[in-house]
Amino acid sequence: MQSKKRIPVLLYHRIDREAEAEFRPFCVDPDAFEAQMAWLAGEGFATISLAQLQDHYTNGADVPERPIVITFDDGYFCNYSRAYPIMQKHGFAGTIFLATDLMRQPSPAVESRESFMTWQEIAEMHSAGFAFEAHGCSHRALTSISLDEVAREARESKQLIESELDKTVRYFCYPYSQYNDRIIDIIADSGYKGACGGPPFWDDGPHNWYEIGRTEILWSDNLKQFRFKIRHGLGYYYFTKRQLGKIKKKIKL
Repeated sequence: MQSKKRIPVLLYHRIDREAEAEFRPFCVDPDAFEAQMAWLAGEGFATISLAQLQDHYTNGADVPERPIVITFDDGYFCNYSRAYPIMQKHGFAGTIFLATDLMRQPSPAVESRESFMTWQEIAEMHSAGFAFEAHGCSHRALTSISLDEVAREARESKQLIESELDKTVRYFCYPYSQYNDRIIDIIADSGYKGACGGPPFWDDGPHNWYEIGRTEILWSDNLKQFRFKIRHGLGYYYFTKRQLGKIKKKIKL
């Protein structure tokens, strides 16, 4: 049985240089994404699924020497047109959380905030080893709707992805990372094994499988900052705050 190790879990949204100014901070330029994937490949990283991550931390299951989980939220077309070929080039696969009401009908697509994948594109990526999990239906913050609506979002998004891809959906991602204990209970009762939300975790894994933390990669991250996030889970600012918090805790003790 392999000793446990900290496994980075990355979060991306759009791989898109045409991003509108309002949303650009949450996008990554395709050239920067290529450089990030090339660095990971050169360092010997291998992508694993959330199921493998959970199996490693709960059961001590073996994972590659340098494992990493790469996730994308929402299901934007650029995940197919830009991220997919770059990741294939480096032998990587990822996990994409789909907001199922947003998927587009087959038609030409442009790179924009309104452009999402088709089920045909999703099926192609799934056949190539990408995992598709649920992000609700409407991409509304679950804390802003009734608990009955939360249950419907969890149930119907799961059912649709399973129907389209003939696979079992095991993981959920809270839109806008908005959730509470009652929402966690609904997600668990809906048949999910875990959900993404909360801060990045450390060597011992997530403290709760319904709060799997991820490290978000942003437009402003240069390659040096990206490497720092891979090693520490956080960017410079939040890493420094975390270290200061540890020092203050020791002083109080």
